[in-house]
Amino acid sequence: MRLIFGDLDAMLSELKEKDISEVRIETLYDERQDKRGIPFLRLFVTVDALISATLYAHFERVTFRGIKPADDKKVKEIFQQLEAVEDEIKNRVKADSFTIRCGYFQDGSENK
Repeated sequence: MRLIFGDLDAMLSELKEKDISEVRIETLYDERQDKRGIPFLRLFVTVDALISATLYAHFERVTFRGIKPADDKKVKEIFQQLEAVEDEIKNRVKADSFTIRCGYFQDGSENK
């Protein structure tokens, strides 16, 4: 089960209260087509932390959501923005002395 946070600082604060020092940070993207064949793209960074054997904390920051640009240069730019946000989040998490691991948790109730 996921405990979803809308604010990274709130999540990190609660993890500190629970003496949890390890988080997982991952950049992900989801590319789908609608019924008419229009490609949609969503890029996001997730921050997850295991709280117990059945519960994990989850934060997600979406960096792009919309119709996938046809221009390869624009696609490259939005992926660069994703990397910049990942670096920003990693720096924020490191500043609070958390250990960063790669990967993310998926509870099976949705496909990312």
